[in-house]
Amino acid sequence: MKMANDFLLLAGGRISQIVILLVTTRIITSLLSPGQMGRFSIIYTAAALFIALFINGASLYVERRLLEWKLEGTVIRNVGRFVGYLFLSGVAASIFILISQAAIGIDISSLWLIILVFSLVFITNLNGCFASWLNILRKRLWFILTSNLTLVSGLLISIFLVVSFSRTAEYWIGGQILGQVSLIALGGLLFFKVIKASQGERVAPVSHESSMSAVLRFVLPLSMASLVLWLQTQSYRFMLGRLSGLEVLGFFTVGFHLGSRLVERFGVLFSNFYNPIFYEEIAKASPEKKARAWNGYAEAFFPAVILVGLFVSSGGPFIAKIFVAEQFQKIAGSVVFWGSLTALTLSLISTYKMVGVAQLQMKGLIVPYILGTIVALGGILVLSRWNPYIGTGVSLLSGALTTLVYLVARMHRLLPVRFPSRHVAWSVVYSLPVVVLLVILRIIIYDPTLWQSVATLAISGLYLLLAEFLMARDWLFKETRRPLAQKPGKKIRFTGRT
Repeated sequence: MKMANDFLLLAGGRISQIVILLVTTRIITSLLSPGQMGRFSIIYTAAALFIALFINGASLYVERRLLEWKLEGTVIRNVGRFVGYLFLSGVAASIFILISQAAIGIDISSLWLIILVFSLVFITNLNGCFASWLNILRKRLWFILTSNLTLVSGLLISIFLVVSFSRTAEYWIGGQILGQVSLIALGGLLFFKVIKASQGERVAPVSHESSMSAVLRFVLPLSMASLVLWLQTQSYRFMLGRLSGLEVLGFFTVGFHLGSRLVERFGVLFSNFYNPIFYEEIAKASPEKKARAWNGYAEAFFPAVILVGLFVSSGGPFIAKIFVAEQFQKIAGSVVFWGSLTALTLSLISTYKMVGVAQLQMKGLIVPYILGTIVALGGILVLSRWNPYIGTGVSLLSGALTTLVYLVARMHRLLPVRFPSRHVAWSVVYSLPVVVLLVILRIIIYDPTLWQSVATLAISGLYLLLAEFLMARDWLFKETRRPLAQKPGKKIRFTGRT
């Protein structure tokens, strides 16, 4: 029952986080205008550029190696280097964004820009890393505690600043950052407490795989892939803002973000639970064992996230009625569809990326991401002129699907993994009743009231939970999980090709 208990603890924590985030969406769309929501998106997108380029690859490498460093007794030394790297990245990002402010077109004072970009790159990522590392070390309760306190404190401070000083994007983002400052100390203290308690547990010789050349072989391709993925999934905000204006951008991003956030949060819940298991299985493992570990991962995750994605995409008007302010509801209700399906596709992409993580080979990501970016941005340039909401949504989803199809072929050559077709087929079957119900209700109730929306989502949500439980029970209630995709004694042929 250990796995089930861990999952229930994480599920309870993540569900509370989803509630906090949905409440936050309702509040921010009530306090900020569509134009300010557009500025909010632009500022976050600018910071996300540097996070994609400098942080994502390095942080994933640390997460991948953390348990191995714990075995070697080198965690504190390597984490200290990473914290210094985060700080320098924040400084470099602030300088670069200040120089390129005019070219990017961010309407904000230079001082605010420096403070926000540095903080989003350094403070936000450091706080998130401490929480994530606690989860990797199986300190589930501490992970949930620090994550939830971050959201609550950020929300409260943001409301205070916006109401007291100015209803602008920079004051809202500033409140989010201030809410994380004190949590860094808490997360750091808890993390180092766990590490110091295990100092005498060294059971493996110190390896030489943390050399700079090994790190760069992993990080540089991933950083390049993350940069291209940023271009595919976030840079459209600059383009759409210039083509259609900040108000249109604000309307679109509220609906798209609402749909994508719900699917992403489920993916985060699953990865928080399963990644420590996956990393334990691939630590010092042979390619055959890594393939079996990924097969089990995919068989558990793909059906679950597909069901959530189809549920959210079908219930857009009901979700928007509850969780965004009235002025955003009509457009957000239709854009939720594109956000949820795009996030579903990106979740499958992230799962296939774990094949490269297992092998510490990330070069195979770059070409699929480039092709997806060409499709997405080319589509937006053409279709957004026709309809900025439908055209942008179609383009982003098409780009993600292009990346997924090509990436599947590349990753299957890197490790002999299997697409869980039978499990995916069952998830589609399970999703049909709730999708049909929501589509029919959308036709019958063109403009649902708040209580009609609450009742509809409550009933369909109960079915969703039941379906998720039925699909998860085979692996969730096992104390020691045997990879579902591999029968005992069956050999897996390893090619190692990229």
